[in-house]
Amino acid sequence: LDNTGVRRGPFSHWQMRQWWERKMLPQDLKIRPYDAARMLGQVERTDDSEDQFRAVEEVFADAPAAFAPGWSPATTDAEGVWRRCGQCRRNRWEGWSGGGVWYCSACWRRFHRQGDKDGGGEPVGPS
Repeated sequence: LDNTGVRRGPFSHWQMRQWWERKMLPQDLKIRPYDAARMLGQVERTDDSEDQFRAVEEVFADAPAAFAPGWSPATTDAEGVWRRCGQCRRNRWEGWSGGGVWYCSACWRRFHRQGDKDGGGEPVGPS
C-alpha cells in the first residue's frame, strides 16, 4: 500500500528485498503477504480492506531482517490445492482444464502460443 493508499503489486519477495535494502521503499510501508490460494480463488476473499496491510516492521518482527532470504511471513491458515499437470506432471497452483485434463499455466501457455502460430483457434490443451 503506497503513501497515497494505492495498492501495488504483488511483487516477489526477492524484488521487495532489493528495493528495501537500497532504501527505495518508505520505512512506514504497509504490506500484506502474497497468498496464492487466495489469489487463485481457492480461499474465499472475506476482507479486501486496507486493514489486512501491516507495517513492514510488524510483519517481519520475528525475522532476522525485513524480507530476509528464506523467510516469508505466514499468509493464512488455509492451504491451497496443488494439482498435477497432465503434461509436465509437476504439482502447481495455477492452471486450466481442457479436454478433461488439468494443465499448469506454463504448459497451457506454451500450447496456446503453438495454436496461434498454426492458425488454429483456442487449443483444448496439449496433445
